[in-house]
Amino acid sequence: MPKHDFRGEARAAIARARGLMADQAELPALRYAALEARTAMEALTYDRAQAYERDLPKSEISTWPPKKVLTVLLSLDPLADTGKSFSMSEKPSTGTPEDFEDMFDFGTETVLNLKVIKKHYDAIGYRLHMPTIKQLEEEGQHDPIRLRTRLNELLMYLEKVIASPVFNITMMGPNTQLPCVRCSHIIRRAIKENSTVGKARCPECSLGYDLKLNEDGGFDWYPERATMKCATTGCPEELTIYRNDLRVGAVVRCNSCQENTLIVFGSRHFPQIEGKVTGPILQVKLT
Repeated sequence: MPKHDFRGEARAAIARARGLMADQAELPALRYAALEARTAMEALTYDRAQAYERDLPKSEISTWPPKKVLTVLLSLDPLADTGKSFSMSEKPSTGTPEDFEDMFDFGTETVLNLKVIKKHYDAIGYRLHMPTIKQLEEEGQHDPIRLRTRLNELLMYLEKVIASPVFNITMMGPNTQLPCVRCSHIIRRAIKENSTVGKARCPECSLGYDLKLNEDGGFDWYPERATMKCATTGCPEELTIYRNDLRVGAVVRCNSCQENTLIVFGSRHFPQIEGKVTGPILQVKLT
């Protein structure tokens, strides 16, 4: 699917909002400006998500509230809503980064971050609706001056985002990647600074992983698995099954006896002696 021009959509929405905000604009016009400002926030957030498209589960691509979308992105990359500067040099004079000469500055990216979304998105959305009877009694009609002030503050920030000479720079912090052991999809995760553990989930097949820092400074990936005893009488083999496959009706084939074990949900009467339940117990151990 071709990339959608969300930044173009945001730029147009910001321009329409500015056009509706004349000095003498009354509340009805400001409401339309607020709607356009929210549209711009949504478009910029989707533009950011589009840069992480291969890292996002398909179910998350259909999510539309900007706060939720950005929260998902931050779970993939802790720097997803952090502005960054990008510059480079042809070669260093002495070989150390601080001695780089002739640095070319590509500019700084301003990102629509979670803090700004939390501050403005719902606040201006509230003013798109008619106040309830109780709100009219306690607060009166929405104040157009306050709304214009808030919109000006927000639009100034959104204009900085749109004007960024570089944008959608992703996974710039410490990061790690691995082909999924089940479906081979490349999974990428950025890791918080100084973190020794992390979590990841394949966006294609949903297999989860635990990430642990190794001695080389990289991360080892451990798929979420469970083990259980083969159900074939006399077979000592332990079966391994991925955690999100552990469900009623799943079938696991034993590599030793070549028989199948069916995972079922059931109940059985156990005798009780001195307050303790006795009898055979199927134990599932997590690895």
